[in-house]
Amino acid sequence: MFLLLGSPDAGQQVVFGGARPVTLSVPRAYAGRPTPLLLVLHGYGSSGKHHEKYLGLDRLVEERGVLVASPDGTPDSAGGRFWNTGSDACCNFRGSDVDDVKYLRGLIAEIRGVYNVDPRRIYVLGHSNGGFMAHRLGCELSKELAAVVSIAGSTPLERCKTPMSVLQIHGDRDYAVRYDGGVNILGRGGGAYVGAEESASRWARDDKCKLTRTSRERLDLVSTLPGAETMVGTYDGCPAGTDVTLWTMQGGLHVPDFGPQFPSLVWGWLEAHPRP
Repeated sequence: MFLLLGSPDAGQQVVFGGARPVTLSVPRAYAGRPTPLLLVLHGYGSSGKHHEKYLGLDRLVEERGVLVASPDGTPDSAGGRFWNTGSDACCNFRGSDVDDVKYLRGLIAEIRGVYNVDPRRIYVLGHSNGGFMAHRLGCELSKELAAVVSIAGSTPLERCKTPMSVLQIHGDRDYAVRYDGGVNILGRGGGAYVGAEESASRWARDDKCKLTRTSRERLDLVSTLPGAETMVGTYDGCPAGTDVTLWTMQGGLHVPDFGPQFPSLVWGWLEAHPRP
Protein backbone atom coordinates (compact mmCIF):
# COMPACT_ATOMS: atom_id res chain seq x y z
CA MET A 1 0.00 0.00 0.00
CA PHE A 2 1.18 3.54 -0.73
CA LEU A 3 -0.25 6.93 0.12
CA LEU A 4 -0.01 9.60 -2.56
CA LEU A 5 0.24 13.15 -1.22
CA GLY A 6 -0.83 14.58 -4.57
CA SER A 7 -0.58 13.09 -8.07
CA PRO A 8 2.47 10.99 -9.06
CA ASP A 9 4.19 13.95 -10.65
CA ALA A 10 7.40 15.91 -10.31
CA GLY A 11 8.33 17.25 -6.89
CA GLN A 12 5.74 15.20 -5.00
CA GLN A 13 6.13 13.44 -1.67
CA VAL A 14 4.78 9.89 -1.81
CA VAL A 15 4.59 7.51 1.15
CA PHE A 16 5.27 3.84 0.49
CA GLY A 17 5.96 0.83 2.70
CA GLY A 18 2.63 0.15 4.40
CA ALA A 19 3.12 -0.38 8.14
CA ARG A 20 6.74 0.76 7.76
CA PRO A 21 6.21 3.98 5.80
CA VAL A 22 8.93 5.82 3.92
CA THR A 23 8.55 9.05 1.96
CA LEU A 24 9.96 8.98 -1.56
CA SER A 25 11.52 12.23 -2.74
CA VAL A 26 10.75 12.95 -6.41
CA PRO A 27 12.77 15.48 -8.44
CA ARG A 28 10.85 18.43 -9.85
CA ALA A 29 12.27 17.56 -13.27
CA TYR A 30 10.61 14.14 -13.24
CA ALA A 31 8.51 13.86 -16.40
CA GLY A 32 7.76 10.16 -16.60
CA ARG A 33 11.08 9.25 -18.16
CA PRO A 34 13.12 6.31 -16.77
CA THR A 35 14.64 7.66 -13.54
CA PRO A 36 17.27 6.18 -11.21
CA LEU A 37 16.28 5.07 -7.72
CA LEU A 38 18.51 5.16 -4.65
CA LEU A 39 17.69 3.47 -1.33
CA VAL A 40 19.59 4.90 1.67
CA LEU A 41 19.96 2.57 4.68
CA HIS A 42 20.80 4.09 8.06
CA GLY A 43 23.09 2.81 10.78
CA TYR A 44 22.00 1.18 14.04
CA GLY A 45 19.91 3.51 16.18
CA SER A 46 19.58 6.16 13.49
CA SER A 47 16.80 6.85 10.99
CA GLY A 48 16.52 7.03 7.23
CA LYS A 49 15.93 10.77 6.98
CA HIS A 50 18.71 11.54 9.47
CA HIS A 51 21.19 9.53 7.44
CA GLU A 52 20.01 10.96 4.15
CA LYS A 53 20.78 14.44 5.52
CA TYR A 54 24.03 13.38 7.22
CA LEU A 55 25.39 11.95 3.97
CA GLY A 56 24.03 14.86 1.91
CA LEU A 57 22.18 12.47 -0.38
CA ASP A 58 19.00 14.57 -0.30
CA ARG A 59 20.84 16.90 -2.69
CA LEU A 60 20.82 14.22 -5.39
CA VAL A 61 17.06 14.56 -5.84
CA GLU A 62 17.24 17.92 -7.59
CA GLU A 63 20.91 18.13 -8.54
CA ARG A 64 21.03 14.75 -10.29
CA GLY A 65 17.36 13.89 -10.83
CA VAL A 66 17.29 10.83 -8.58
CA LEU A 67 14.35 9.22 -6.80
CA VAL A 68 15.55 8.84 -3.19
CA ALA A 69 13.95 6.71 -0.46
CA SER A 70 15.44 6.41 3.03
CA PRO A 71 13.47 3.76 4.95
CA ASP A 72 13.70 2.96 8.64
CA GLY A 73 14.65 -0.33 10.21
CA THR A 74 12.49 -1.71 13.00
CA PRO A 75 13.12 -0.72 16.65
CA ASP A 76 14.49 -3.40 18.95
CA SER A 77 13.48 -3.72 22.61
CA ALA A 78 15.96 -0.98 23.52
CA GLY A 79 14.43 1.35 20.93
CA GLY A 80 17.33 1.21 18.48
CA ARG A 81 16.29 0.95 14.85
CA PHE A 82 18.17 -1.85 13.08
CA TRP A 83 18.36 -3.89 9.89
CA ASN A 84 18.26 -7.67 10.11
CA THR A 85 21.28 -8.42 7.97
CA GLY A 86 21.29 -12.13 8.69
CA SER A 87 24.71 -11.64 10.31
CA ASP A 88 25.54 -12.51 13.91
CA ALA A 89 27.80 -9.47 13.96
CA CYS A 90 25.44 -6.54 13.32
CA CYS A 91 22.96 -5.51 14.45
CA ASN A 92 20.06 -7.79 15.33
CA PHE A 93 21.22 -7.97 18.94
CA ARG A 94 17.93 -9.35 20.28
CA GLY A 95 17.19 -12.11 17.79
CA SER A 96 14.30 -10.59 15.82
CA ASP A 97 12.92 -12.59 12.89
CA VAL A 98 11.95 -9.50 10.85
CA ASP A 99 12.54 -10.08 7.12
CA ASP A 100 14.13 -6.87 5.87
CA VAL A 101 15.07 -8.35 2.51
CA LYS A 102 11.38 -9.00 1.83
CA TYR A 103 10.42 -5.52 3.06
CA LEU A 104 12.99 -3.73 0.91
CA ARG A 105 12.26 -5.83 -2.16
CA GLY A 106 8.58 -5.00 -1.72
CA LEU A 107 9.39 -1.31 -1.26
CA ILE A 108 11.27 -1.23 -4.56
CA ALA A 109 8.36 -2.99 -6.28
CA GLU A 110 5.85 -0.50 -4.84
CA ILE A 111 7.86 2.47 -6.05
CA ARG A 112 8.24 0.92 -9.50
CA GLY A 113 4.48 0.44 -9.62
CA VAL A 114 3.94 4.22 -9.44
CA TYR A 115 7.05 5.79 -10.97
CA ASN A 116 9.01 4.99 -14.09
CA VAL A 117 12.12 3.67 -12.36
CA ASP A 118 14.99 2.86 -14.69
CA PRO A 119 15.42 -0.91 -14.13
CA ARG A 120 19.13 -0.65 -14.95
CA ARG A 121 19.76 2.02 -12.30
CA ILE A 122 18.43 0.85 -8.94
CA TYR A 123 21.05 1.37 -6.25
CA VAL A 124 21.49 0.84 -2.51
CA LEU A 125 23.80 2.78 -0.19
CA GLY A 126 24.11 1.93 3.49
CA HIS A 127 26.22 3.03 6.45
CA SER A 128 27.34 0.78 9.33
CA ASN A 129 24.40 -1.59 10.03
CA GLY A 130 22.95 -0.26 6.77
CA GLY A 131 26.28 -1.07 5.09
CA PHE A 132 25.98 -4.68 6.25
CA MET A 133 22.43 -4.66 4.84
CA ALA A 134 23.61 -3.21 1.52
CA HIS A 135 25.99 -6.13 1.14
CA ARG A 136 23.20 -8.60 1.90
CA LEU A 137 20.92 -6.98 -0.65
CA GLY A 138 23.73 -7.14 -3.19
CA CYS A 139 23.75 -10.89 -2.64
CA GLU A 140 20.01 -11.50 -2.53
CA LEU A 141 18.65 -8.88 -4.95
CA SER A 142 21.34 -9.22 -7.59
CA LYS A 143 18.75 -9.50 -10.37
CA GLU A 144 17.15 -6.20 -9.35
CA LEU A 145 20.04 -3.96 -8.26
CA ALA A 146 22.73 -2.35 -10.38
CA ALA A 147 25.28 -1.61 -7.64
CA VAL A 148 25.65 -1.18 -3.88
CA VAL A 149 27.75 1.10 -1.69
CA SER A 150 28.69 0.05 1.82
CA ILE A 151 30.16 2.60 4.22
CA ALA A 152 31.71 0.85 7.24
CA GLY A 153 29.82 -2.37 6.57
CA SER A 154 30.93 -5.95 5.99
CA THR A 155 29.95 -8.76 3.66
CA PRO A 156 28.10 -11.90 4.79
CA LEU A 157 30.50 -14.61 5.91
CA GLU A 158 29.09 -17.00 3.31
CA ARG A 159 29.90 -16.56 -0.38
CA CYS A 160 27.42 -14.57 -2.45
CA LYS A 161 28.20 -16.12 -5.85
CA THR A 162 26.22 -13.43 -7.64
CA PRO A 163 27.75 -10.68 -9.81
CA MET A 164 27.37 -7.17 -8.42
CA SER A 165 29.23 -3.88 -8.68
CA VAL A 166 30.30 -2.86 -5.17
CA LEU A 167 31.95 0.18 -3.63
CA GLN A 168 33.33 -0.38 -0.12
CA ILE A 169 34.11 2.83 1.82
CA HIS A 170 35.80 2.51 5.20
CA GLY A 171 37.94 4.55 7.58
CA ASP A 172 41.09 2.82 8.78
CA ARG A 173 40.55 4.29 12.28
CA ASP A 174 36.95 3.13 12.60
CA TYR A 175 36.43 2.28 16.27
CA ALA A 176 33.07 0.48 15.88
CA VAL A 177 33.28 -1.64 12.73
CA ARG A 178 37.01 -2.07 12.45
CA TYR A 179 38.77 -1.74 9.14
CA ASP A 180 40.55 -5.08 9.63
CA GLY A 181 37.46 -6.90 10.93
CA GLY A 182 36.75 -8.22 14.40
CA VAL A 183 33.99 -9.28 16.79
CA ASN A 184 31.68 -7.77 19.40
CA ILE A 185 30.48 -4.61 17.64
CA LEU A 186 29.58 -1.88 20.16
CA GLY A 187 30.40 -4.31 22.97
CA ARG A 188 27.10 -6.14 22.47
CA GLY A 189 28.50 -9.62 22.01
CA GLY A 190 28.13 -9.81 18.25
CA GLY A 191 29.91 -12.44 16.18
CA ALA A 192 32.82 -12.16 13.76
CA TYR A 193 32.88 -9.95 10.69
CA VAL A 194 35.48 -9.48 7.97
CA GLY A 195 37.26 -6.21 7.32
CA ALA A 196 37.06 -3.76 4.46
CA GLU A 197 39.76 -5.29 2.27
CA GLU A 198 38.43 -8.82 2.75
CA SER A 199 34.88 -7.63 2.03
CA ALA A 200 36.01 -6.08 -1.25
CA SER A 201 38.17 -9.05 -2.23
CA ARG A 202 35.28 -11.46 -1.60
CA TRP A 203 33.16 -9.51 -4.08
CA ALA A 204 36.05 -9.45 -6.53
CA ARG A 205 36.34 -13.23 -6.24
CA ASP A 206 32.59 -13.75 -6.66
CA ASP A 207 32.53 -11.34 -9.62
CA LYS A 208 35.42 -13.26 -11.21
CA CYS A 209 37.78 -10.29 -11.11
CA LYS A 210 41.49 -10.62 -10.48
CA LEU A 211 42.51 -10.25 -6.85
CA THR A 212 44.86 -7.36 -7.60
CA ARG A 213 43.95 -3.68 -7.38
CA THR A 214 44.99 -0.67 -9.41
CA SER A 215 45.38 2.59 -7.52
CA ARG A 216 43.42 5.56 -8.83
CA GLU A 217 43.52 9.26 -8.02
CA ARG A 218 42.99 9.92 -4.34
CA LEU A 219 39.79 11.61 -3.17
CA ASP A 220 38.98 14.24 -0.57
CA LEU A 221 35.88 12.88 1.19
CA VAL A 222 36.32 14.02 4.80
CA SER A 223 36.32 17.72 5.59
CA THR A 224 38.14 17.32 8.93
CA LEU A 225 41.13 15.45 7.45
CA PRO A 226 43.81 17.28 5.46
CA GLY A 227 44.14 16.89 1.72
CA ALA A 228 42.96 13.96 -0.35
CA GLU A 229 42.88 11.41 2.47
CA THR A 230 41.08 8.60 0.65
CA MET A 231 42.99 5.93 -1.28
CA VAL A 232 41.12 4.44 -4.23
CA GLY A 233 41.77 0.89 -5.41
CA THR A 234 39.83 -0.80 -8.21
CA TYR A 235 40.08 -4.55 -8.73
CA ASP A 236 41.55 -5.59 -12.04
CA GLY A 237 40.06 -7.76 -14.74
CA CYS A 238 36.40 -7.62 -13.73
CA PRO A 239 33.93 -8.74 -16.40
CA ALA A 240 32.44 -5.99 -18.54
CA GLY A 241 29.80 -4.04 -16.61
CA THR A 242 31.05 -5.15 -13.18
CA ASP A 243 33.28 -3.19 -10.81
CA VAL A 244 34.64 -3.67 -7.30
CA THR A 245 36.32 -0.64 -5.72
CA LEU A 246 37.67 0.13 -2.24
CA TRP A 247 37.88 3.66 -0.88
CA THR A 248 40.06 3.73 2.25
CA MET A 249 39.75 6.92 4.30
CA GLN A 250 43.14 7.24 5.98
CA GLY A 251 42.41 8.53 9.46
CA GLY A 252 38.67 8.13 8.89
CA LEU A 253 36.44 7.24 11.83
CA HIS A 254 33.13 5.37 12.00
CA VAL A 255 31.04 8.50 11.44
CA PRO A 256 33.23 10.68 9.23
CA ASP A 257 32.56 14.37 8.74
CA PHE A 258 31.95 14.07 5.01
CA GLY A 259 32.49 17.20 2.96
CA PRO A 260 30.01 18.73 0.50
CA GLN A 261 31.65 16.91 -2.42
CA PHE A 262 30.80 13.47 -1.00
CA PRO A 263 27.32 13.06 -2.58
CA SER A 264 28.52 13.92 -6.08
CA LEU A 265 31.56 11.64 -5.81
CA VAL A 266 29.48 8.69 -4.64
CA TRP A 267 26.78 9.35 -7.23
CA GLY A 268 29.45 9.62 -9.92
CA TRP A 269 30.58 6.09 -9.07
CA LEU A 270 27.03 4.73 -8.94
CA GLU A 271 25.94 6.43 -12.15
CA ALA A 272 28.89 4.85 -13.96
CA HIS A 273 27.64 1.39 -13.02
CA PRO A 274 24.20 0.61 -14.44
CA ARG A 275 23.12 -2.99 -14.73
CA PRO A 276 24.83 -4.59 -17.74
